[in-house]
Amino acid sequence: EFLDMLAKEIQLLEDPLVLACLSRGDIVELISEPHHVYFDVSRFGACLNIGFDERRTVLNPKDHLARMPVLFQAVETHRDAMQGVRLFLIHHATSEVIGLLDAFREAGCNALTTFFVKYSGVVPETYLETLMSLSPDVFRFYGLQRLESQKKFTGTYAFSRQYSPLSGLEELEKILFAGDCDFFGAMRLAAGHLFLQEIVLARKRGEQVLLVEDGGYLAPLLNRLCLENRTVGDVFGHFHVEAPSGEDRLPFKTWLDDVFLGDIEHTKNGYDYNADVMQEFGKLHFPVASIAVSDIKRGPEARECAVSILNAVENILHRLGMLFSRRKILILGSQGAIGGFLKEELRFRIRNGRLFGVDIAAGPGKTERDAVSEAPTIDDLGSDVLLDIDMVIGVIGRSVF
Repeated sequence: EFLDMLAKEIQLLEDPLVLACLSRGDIVELISEPHHVYFDVSRFGACLNIGFDERRTVLNPKDHLARMPVLFQAVETHRDAMQGVRLFLIHHATSEVIGLLDAFREAGCNALTTFFVKYSGVVPETYLETLMSLSPDVFRFYGLQRLESQKKFTGTYAFSRQYSPLSGLEELEKILFAGDCDFFGAMRLAAGHLFLQEIVLARKRGEQVLLVEDGGYLAPLLNRLCLENRTVGDVFGHFHVEAPSGEDRLPFKTWLDDVFLGDIEHTKNGYDYNADVMQEFGKLHFPVASIAVSDIKRGPEARECAVSILNAVENILHRLGMLFSRRKILILGSQGAIGGFLKEELRFRIRNGRLFGVDIAAGPGKTERDAVSEAPTIDDLGSDVLLDIDMVIGVIGRSVF
């Protein structure tokens, strides 16, 4: 029976009329009693979906927003408050971010461009189906994909094929692929390229742009370029975008002023990057709001992040036949919000091992406190400690090795 159904499905997909129906977005139903098989194409024609005896379900972005009642209520209170604004979002692909996008759309945003942060791992298929079902006239999605390289240990980067079509980005992708950028540099280059395109569109249409990011990829750099009195030509050349005709000699900050509303930052790393610029120049050219040092971020969210990290690591250890209790663990960022909760959790899990920490807030020298040996730098721990460590958990957003 199964082979018979499979043969019918293959024959159906050879029919030009069926293919024409699928290509224009129709659902095709094959009835072979007692079975019904449903065919449809998604993700701009990249995926053929086959549902046996029932049609597949695609979650609506509102389903994700409904999981966050406070945000949902805020949208109801401030509906259409952001009309005339284009959103540029740099964030991770999570259920909460999909809900956030829906919130901005319900608040009136004209267009929403998202550049996803993806270190490794897999974006759930259900998320991709939801994102790619949204109108491409309003929503656009991009991200980077790490590629292995024989010439570079850390690999190289190109645009991911999972998201929106990449027409017009071919030259930038060549530069990314051939370049010597690390992940942060590649993210800044690609995001900056797309952001400037959004600014150009907003200027033409009399709109404004709001930047929301999770990691300080653009706002610190854009602020610095403004405060250094760079020209439009300088900045567009840096991000490999063709400058608007006749505007390349304008001061970049002047060109940006009437269009760019400012940035909202979600992480402490991004907060610190912006603070560095402010300390160097005595000010920021455009405003940056931040939730990074709020009680919720430093309290409940940091605790849940720590627990999630340890759960993921423990699952891997168990698959390898190993235990937390015997590890000699070094926490990078041990006195930060997440690092502090990691120390709390690990004190109960380590019995025959040791716990060490590195944090610039640890003070000079090496101190022993609460069964944790902490130092401000890796060198201060001493080579004898480093040779004994068999696990490193880093929660500082950068490499210090």
